[in-house]
Amino acid sequence: MGDVFVHLSVLLVSYLLASLALPYLISMIARGGMLKVNWQGRVIPAISGIVFPLVLSFTMLPYLWTREKGGVLVFVLAIQGAAVVGLLDDVLGKNTPRGLSQHLRYFLFEKKLSTGLVKAIVVSLLALWVVTLFDLSPRQFGESSPLFLGELFLNWLLLVLTVNFVNLLDLRPGRALKGTAFLLLWPALMQAPGQGLLASTLGIMLAYAPYDLPGKVMLGDTGSNVLGMIAGLLLLGTPFWSRMVFLVFFLFIHVVAERSSLSVWIDQTPALRKIDHWGRGRELVTKGLDEDD
Repeated sequence: MGDVFVHLSVLLVSYLLASLALPYLISMIARGGMLKVNWQGRVIPAISGIVFPLVLSFTMLPYLWTREKGGVLVFVLAIQGAAVVGLLDDVLGKNTPRGLSQHLRYFLFEKKLSTGLVKAIVVSLLALWVVTLFDLSPRQFGESSPLFLGELFLNWLLLVLTVNFVNLLDLRPGRALKGTAFLLLWPALMQAPGQGLLASTLGIMLAYAPYDLPGKVMLGDTGSNVLGMIAGLLLLGTPFWSRMVFLVFFLFIHVVAERSSLSVWIDQTPALRKIDHWGRGRELVTKGLDEDD
């Protein structure tokens, strides 16, 4: 009961901090000229997702005095690393390829390093650091088992693909937020380690949603990287079979995204289209029906 009270308090404080900070933060982003053209051709403040790592830096502090303080430090460092490399991509990533295969071709054939490739490398190294040095997952295989390294690889791949999955969703208002909420549902039901991180994230998401769903701001890679990292870290704490189910799901989505437009696929699936349009308002929905990536 004490843990529940702490988590609910952290959720509330996270919501209040984010609600107070967002108007000033968005105004500051706009005054600083960090504006981008969205999918409708409107110029709106970008990198607004920076509110997530900023608020989490404060709201995760109470958990440093709990028995899970080691895990909390891993969470915070991984999240901040994902935020920094996402911010780099948001600020410097202009007129560069989209998709991992295109980034690799850009590097191999044009001998140029894109911020997208830097982001992929750093996120991969962060994921490797997390899964090899910290025991966040309930182990299916012991260290003496020949399958132990295989499980580490699958955990690493799950974390990398989770980050990129949320990044892929961040093409329409509210889509990344909804996708993250879907991913967080399972760790919440399973009571996976990191419930404090989950509570804080949900509080910030509730404050951010009124800006994101109607398309008033952009989450940016700064925010989508963080949301993906949070979801991945929490999924690592779920049972082995559930991690494998999500891994197969992410692999499927990445194949779809590489071969065609994820937005077109969502629009052609009635249930997904309804969820995708929820909260945008009639004007945004009707203007975007024929838009592509």
